[in-house]
Amino acid sequence: MIPGAGSIVAAIQTATGVAPIVVGKPEPGLFEHGLRRLGGLQPEQVAMIGDRIDTDVVGGQRAGLRTILVLSGVTPQPKP
Repeated sequence: MIPGAGSIVAAIQTATGVAPIVVGKPEPGLFEHGLRRLGGLQPEQVAMIGDRIDTDVVGGQRAGLRTILVLSGVTPQPKP
């Protein structure tokens, strides 16, 4: 396992005492920017398709989008 961006940011925050402004997934700002780039579509008109529950699906939900999880990537398929 390789540390994720969140753990690295937390280490820098602890060392500096400065809270970051997070702009990547799962923060909704990234998705809101995408909606503007799509011509101002409304969240209910767009779906986020991703392979990670913790970033793609959570981020899409925070922005009010429909979400679709594909099980061909990071998130494993559930065991029967």
